[in-house]
Amino acid sequence: MANSLPWVIAATPRSGTTHVASLLTASGLDTTHERITFHTYEGLAGTGTHLGAQGESSHAAAPFVHRLRSQGTIVVHLLRPPLDTIASLWGRKMLDGRESAIWHGIKNYTPRVLLEPDGPRRCALYWLEWNQLIEGATDLVWRLNEFSERHVRSLASLVNVYPSITAPFESIPVVNPGVFRPEITKNMLGHFLYKEVCSAANRYAIPLRLEEPMDRRSKDNSGKPQVIPVRPAVESDTTRAKAKAGRKGKN
Repeated sequence: MANSLPWVIAATPRSGTTHVASLLTASGLDTTHERITFHTYEGLAGTGTHLGAQGESSHAAAPFVHRLRSQGTIVVHLLRPPLDTIASLWGRKMLDGRESAIWHGIKNYTPRVLLEPDGPRRCALYWLEWNQLIEGATDLVWRLNEFSERHVRSLASLVNVYPSITAPFESIPVVNPGVFRPEITKNMLGHFLYKEVCSAANRYAIPLRLEEPMDRRSKDNSGKPQVIPVRPAVESDTTRAKAKAGRKGKN
């Protein structure tokens, strides 16, 4: 259709949309970052406005992916391990009301997020609800910690573009070392919210965080820390019953 984007990368903020846009563009799939605002998307309903021949990578696309897909846009859901994203959102104070674009999105599309005071719980609920906006309207799901040439080629085949892979895909930076990134713990989120985050991480097949904190990571023979995926601990009723019986036996 005339007003459809060829493709859109939809995600929460701090999920790697800028970096992925750069890698796609370097590979021949011209992708802009946050070129289209909430107000532009909102004003497009029922119009024939042309969004351009470039793809777009942005958190602002999330509330509109169902409509975009119905108009012929290829929708990609980009995901970063949740505790990394939540920590980055909190460390940058992106949900305290000063980021006007993000604030506009929360108030209009995920208002339940505002029930939580500013802090890690608000960031966690935002991560959950913003990603839920994208579910059910995706052609591809990409995990930032796995991003490679294969992902570029999969999108290129859907949009009939011949890729020119020149960008380095060996490692994807997921943390800006110059920005404070606090460690997010279960106690900070509370039992039920933490459980929701774990459930979503399992559903999206991503680890809770890409790396353990520096002082908890094991080291290889060279002395360099190893990357250890952290998976949510899911305790079954049977496991809890056995543990309880064991404690009684000791007593």
